[in-house]
Amino acid sequence: MNIVPSLLHFADGNAVNTPEDWKNRREELLDLLRREEYGYAPEPCKVTAEVVSRDAKCAGGSAILEKVLLTYHAPKGDHTVPMHFFVPVDGKKHPLILLINFRPDPYDMYCPTEEILDNGFAFAQICYKDITSDDPDFTNGLAGCFDRPTDGTGWGKISLWAYALHGAIGYLQTREEVDAANVAVAGHSRLGKTAMWCAAQDERIRFALINGSGCGGTALEQTKHENAETYAYIHTNFYYWFCENHHKYETETVSTVFDQHMALACIAPRYACVGCAKDDLWADPWSEKICCAAAAPAWELFGLVGFDGDDAPASVGTFCHGGHIAYHLRDGIHFFSRRDWLPYMEHIKNNLYTKIL
Repeated sequence: MNIVPSLLHFADGNAVNTPEDWKNRREELLDLLRREEYGYAPEPCKVTAEVVSRDAKCAGGSAILEKVLLTYHAPKGDHTVPMHFFVPVDGKKHPLILLINFRPDPYDMYCPTEEILDNGFAFAQICYKDITSDDPDFTNGLAGCFDRPTDGTGWGKISLWAYALHGAIGYLQTREEVDAANVAVAGHSRLGKTAMWCAAQDERIRFALINGSGCGGTALEQTKHENAETYAYIHTNFYYWFCENHHKYETETVSTVFDQHMALACIAPRYACVGCAKDDLWADPWSEKICCAAAAPAWELFGLVGFDGDDAPASVGTFCHGGHIAYHLRDGIHFFSRRDWLPYMEHIKNNLYTKIL
């Protein structure tokens, strides 16, 4: 594995030796990543919720589906985001998966909703474009409700989408049907990047389900393989996902400053699940596996198994699920598949009652 910036040294060179040290190092890393990659988000705003419809017999009568309007009361006005919330009808508390998705439909090709419910989960979905548009416009939706700094550190769209998820989690944890200690956030592709960054910052999230996230997600930038997405491509086509300071890494090396193992490690000592597909070369599944290995020392500080795999290329059917960072490689293309959801749900269920240090 190529040398990546050290997780276990502070910026001043001092070693990170203890869990208490890691708490301070994590804050240092989050500040670095906000300044150089994702941008700074505002302080949390008040979020209120209104249930506007309820189907008590959805999913063949096994679940309740509510449409909930989340209103973010921001400094420059209010913005409302619709959310679909499913819960089994058994009257119990359930671990929750919150999916940020590409489409607003409650039943979608990226989520086997009934199977998620049948596995004992409550399930919520938000469409990312209901938060703000996927383009350089920072005046619409929730983006238009805040002033954005112009010093290069203002939030990109990934940070903005993650901000909305933080507010949704605050509401969902108040629901009596939800086991507030077992909340997962999930996303695919650019929304996999969003799920990772959301979980890195928000310690209320116990599990991060990060699917096909690639560049700016869980793929190390300095270990890119043939046909993988790069910062240069992103900055030509999707520069607004990141803060303006990040644009300099089109030409400057990132490896001496930060890399994506640092973002993944900020989830420690909680749980992260990374999923990849063999033919999704754009997301660079090998670099994602290397990233998992490089992030593992953060968990090891706590005496935990970080990643039980290695940094060699994976074969189809690889499941490294023995540590706090789970990784799998399936066959196929860039997609959020049932074959991704099943190992994610298995990993959550296997770790519901373990203690977070």
